[in-house]
Amino acid sequence: MTYVLVDTPLFSTVQWLYLSVVIGETKVNLVTKKESRIKQGIVNIVPVQLADELSLECDLFVSTWGLSEANKKTVDLVMRRNWFGASHFLVAFQKGESKFPVADRVRKEMEQKGVAFERVEFPMGSKYAFK
Repeated sequence: MTYVLVDTPLFSTVQWLYLSVVIGETKVNLVTKKESRIKQGIVNIVPVQLADELSLECDLFVSTWGLSEANKKTVDLVMRRNWFGASHFLVAFQKGESKFPVADRVRKEMEQKGVAFERVEFPMGSKYAFK
């Protein structure tokens, strides 16, 4: 199975360090330039600024609050890439407010995908969307 994690540069580095120690360096690929390729059968870690440069397609899109807390540019990327082709989703998000201005957009996009919603007790107003 091939995994692709997309995150901020700082958290991409932390993920690479942790996974390299736990599962071994040969099973983790940290993408560091746009000419890099996704390696099949291992964990690939992609800093968000390189995500649009790579050919990324997935079956399952997972984001636990990260996307609804992201900036508009990141959400635009995910929408422009049509959720990287995913047909299945597990997306946790909170209610939109001044600290999380894109959260309502994430909810609306999930509604258009025909997902099921499940309320989450904490943080207040949060939900899981899954399909």
